[in-house]
Amino acid sequence: MSALSPGAPLFSIVLPVYNRERMLKRAIESCLAQDFADFELIVVDDGSTDRSVAVAEAYRDHRISVVRHPVNRGVGPARNTGVAAARGEWLVCLDSDDELLPAALSSMAARINAMETRVEGVRFMCRLDSGALSPDPPLRGEVWDYEGYVKWAESVRDRRQESLPCVRRDTFRVTRYPETRMLESCYHLDFARNFRTLAAPDVVRLYHSDAPDQLTNSPALRAPEIADDFAKGLTDLLEKHGVAVSLRLSADLPAVSGRPKQLEVVFANLIKNAAEAMRDLPADRKRELRIEGRSDPSHVIIAFADSGPGVKPEDMGKLFSARYSTKGQGGTGLGLYLSHEIIEGHNGTIEVSSQEGRGTIFTIRLSITYKTR
Repeated sequence: MSALSPGAPLFSIVLPVYNRERMLKRAIESCLAQDFADFELIVVDDGSTDRSVAVAEAYRDHRISVVRHPVNRGVGPARNTGVAAARGEWLVCLDSDDELLPAALSSMAARINAMETRVEGVRFMCRLDSGALSPDPPLRGEVWDYEGYVKWAESVRDRRQESLPCVRRDTFRVTRYPETRMLESCYHLDFARNFRTLAAPDVVRLYHSDAPDQLTNSPALRAPEIADDFAKGLTDLLEKHGVAVSLRLSADLPAVSGRPKQLEVVFANLIKNAAEAMRDLPADRKRELRIEGRSDPSHVIIAFADSGPGVKPEDMGKLFSARYSTKGQGGTGLGLYLSHEIIEGHNGTIEVSSQEGRGTIFTIRLSITYKTR
């Protein structure tokens, strides 16, 4: 990460785009309409197959540059590519279907210039297209360390969470977005471990919900088949731990709406956790992982049941906390936390039951996709 170059702007706005030709203009023009001109806009095309690149390149403003991925790699790698091309002191990652509100950058600059304590990140408020503000409850100017961030993240788990992070560019020497399709939660947790963030009350982003490929409009998929594929894909790991896998998936399971890559993260975490939990069982104890899929009138239900040592009753309430790991110092405490966040983001639930000495069951419920006539 290079130092600031002479004449570098205060803000570098990184705008990843994938097949958003109808919405990209809205996002770009919200940046160009700002009354604060000390910024650059880096549009990162993530392998679009529509006219997104043509839309971006049609602008002749010297502050706009376009970087292209030859194939789609995901939002994390796209943001990293944009950051690598950035020159500004502060990075603003804007989604291609959203907008900066009028005077957003001037408000952000004023907030940054008024800071009495050095922080490496500032998180700003959003207005939803419904008119509601996010996050809920609103940010109030506090400075978060890691504990403060995790406490806030857990407090808004079932509420509005959308915001606009703005971070110093040099923090990317330490913390980057995942070079995979993993959720952004990984980046934000890693950032919070290393840096402090100001939770600013300024409302600067307009969040739109009309993009056709958002989670609420995601294509139908067969979640049990993803679990099946992952169990087969982790055969080496399971065999290494002497784990026998039993798959019982109903043949007529309906489809659900969701993002396959995110559900893969959940299923991989649960399968790996089960294998590792059974690793130290006595030689005469059977090591078995049962994956079962069934449905009720409104949900697909997927259960992961292991024959491991189980979880102590006093630890059950901690399993989905970002600060707790069943593996002691050998674990990050992020796997189940992220799994919970992903399933909740799919408007589903993940529950756990356990008996010491007999095993643990994680049960996921996802809403069925119904076709309208």
